[in-house]
Amino acid sequence: IEQYKINTEKEERIDFKTIMKIPVIIKQQDTHPVLNDQVFKGIDFEIQSELYTKLQETIHDPNLRFFYSISDIEKEFLAFQSEIILQTKSTITPDEQINGKLIPRTQADADRFNNLSKK
Repeated sequence: IEQYKINTEKEERIDFKTIMKIPVIIKQQDTHPVLNDQVFKGIDFEIQSELYTKLQETIHDPNLRFFYSISDIEKEFLAFQSEIILQTKSTITPDEQINGKLIPRTQADADRFNNLSKK
């Protein structure tokens, strides 16, 4: 099992375009995505712009603490990943891994994964 490596060459961002189907672009002079003005015109653009602004305000609202929650959940997932890696290493050898041997996951593992995913 090879540990996932985070790309530190660029800042990781929420991809609203694929998650929310909101058409955004990153213009050459900008570093952050903006609503794609080539997709919407007139009143449609205004409605989508208001939606995008509301979404941004909600995510950045310090009272809602979304970014802190996301960070906390990430830490829990990374701790879980480390435990699974240790469990795997203690159960099968690297040669067995190379040959495709898998170990069954426990019900506790599945429950923990599902509970973390619900957050």
